[in-house]
Amino acid sequence: MPEIKVKSGDDDEPTFHPVSVKGLRYEIVAKELSDDVFFDVEYVNNRVVLAVNTAHLFYDKIFKALHERKIKNASDFLKIVELIIFSAARSELSFSGKKDAGAISEFKREWSAQLKTFIS
Repeated sequence: MPEIKVKSGDDDEPTFHPVSVKGLRYEIVAKELSDDVFFDVEYVNNRVVLAVNTAHLFYDKIFKALHERKIKNASDFLKIVELIIFSAARSELSFSGKKDAGAISEFKREWSAQLKTFIS
């Protein structure tokens, strides 16, 4: 699994070293987004650029804390992973019975396949 390391930038927000997985480059930038989403993603110049929303509660409480090594024990990390999965599951249920259910199901299958790729 690739390690994403924080590097110092010129402004107050951290930047992250790009990583490559299976020949595709990924980059994370931390910035305030106008929506109340945790992240946004776009494909730019042969790179997947993930913008992590610094205004989202998850950024300060979890993402930033993990990168600053403030969350150190396995049980706290496991709780975070479980909360991420629970929030995804609860969000999926909010679409149950709607016309979007097929797209949500396909997204879950694709996400699961991509997760296998990243951790293999």
